[in-house]
Amino acid sequence: LVKIWNAETGAEVCTMEGHAGEVFSVAFARDGKRIVSGSGDGLVKIWDAETNTEVCTLVGHSGEVNSVAFSPNGKHVISGSDDQRVKIWNAAPDAEVCTIDRHMGNAWSAAFSLDGKLVVTGTGYMVKIWNAETGAEMCSLEGHAGIVFFAAFSPDGKRVVSGGDDRAVKIWNVETGTEIVSLGGHNGAGICLCTVDEDGYLEEDFGYDAEQGVIIHPGCPVPGHTGSVNRALFTDDGRHVVSGGDDHTVRVWDVASGKEVRQAAAAEFPIIAGATAHWPDRGRA
Repeated sequence: LVKIWNAETGAEVCTMEGHAGEVFSVAFARDGKRIVSGSGDGLVKIWDAETNTEVCTLVGHSGEVNSVAFSPNGKHVISGSDDQRVKIWNAAPDAEVCTIDRHMGNAWSAAFSLDGKLVVTGTGYMVKIWNAETGAEMCSLEGHAGIVFFAAFSPDGKRVVSGGDDRAVKIWNVETGTEIVSLGGHNGAGICLCTVDEDGYLEEDFGYDAEQGVIIHPGCPVPGHTGSVNRALFTDDGRHVVSGGDDHTVRVWDVASGKEVRQAAAAEFPIIAGATAHWPDRGRA
């Protein structure tokens, strides 16, 4: 099922049926008139958000579709799948434009840059950037110690943010292909822990923050997510990153300092998707 909700009241607007499997990803076009969805049935569907009807079905993946998005101009759709392929489609008329099949694992995430010229994908332990027109690989960003579940461009297209099951949120320089900063996370260069409880506190023994050179004692809060990071996005002004994950929290990070500046109240379920809106002027994420 694909559901549309009123963002102000929280009331359900409509339900659209058509997929034969779980829906793993949905996204609006920038004009708000269409919706794209990806499902475990291997299909990508485009819906009319005003009439609540199916516009077309994009067939071509041989595995579950994990990620979908419209291009900024609304003319194309991108999808990533368990078949290790990322596909770019014409949104109208519906037809496949190209397939990017040089991934080493499931394509968990796929997104356009704001100008529509580049594509970023998350696959295996890597983030990859591609030419959206030719499908040629531009660079690979390596540094995650776990599977990358999500990656997205900053509004200016100069940076990429990514998150994965190493609990880290990383920001990358697109031009140089280098890591700018790692926000939280527990890999070899950051914090090595024994056991962390459900509230994010060290439960037993000790942890060591290699960057700060300090020992973290039991009962102390652990910085960053304590579970896989499933979603990470820049705010519109590019100054903050909002991330959500399996630890049921949404966290806000200052890009310049690399510090966590706010944490939302724990959710009932893991955070697997979300979008951001004008932080901090409206104070929403």
